[in-house]
Amino acid sequence: MLPNGLDKPSQEEANENQMKRDQFRDQVSKQMGELLLLGHTMLDAYCQICNGILMESRTGTRKCVACDIWDANNPKKTNSIQTLSQSASVQQDSEMLNSSEGEPKPANRSQLNGVNESILMLDKKISWLTKKMDLENEIEELMKYLDLLHKLAETMKALQSIN
Repeated sequence: MLPNGLDKPSQEEANENQMKRDQFRDQVSKQMGELLLLGHTMLDAYCQICNGILMESRTGTRKCVACDIWDANNPKKTNSIQTLSQSASVQQDSEMLNSSEGEPKPANRSQLNGVNESILMLDKKISWLTKKMDLENEIEELMKYLDLLHKLAETMKALQSIN
């Protein structure tokens, strides 16, 4: 057992983790190749969540293939993000209807949208960090990740109180 209370992964677990990383990388490469054949462009720009290479369609829509594949393989996180977006919309609508004046007064949508976007971004960062922690075996790196996770959680809590 390691000093932080975690068990050191066995060689079998380490091999399994490596195999999962390789499979994920292969999925991303395959999808990027398919998008290139469909006319997408590989950009010299990187995803803010996972640092994956961004792709751009002919219509100018940018996407991160790695995040898309991760979200597709982990629907629980995707559902929580969708729920968060829906609850923010409901809250904005209720603020408009419950204004003290006779006519509905729109909430400061730009502020709410910025807060909601920040919450969604933090949720993705936490998901990304959790993946990194799962694959990490070095105690010092895990401690850095835990510190960062704590700071992200505090920031998200503060943003949710604004929302």
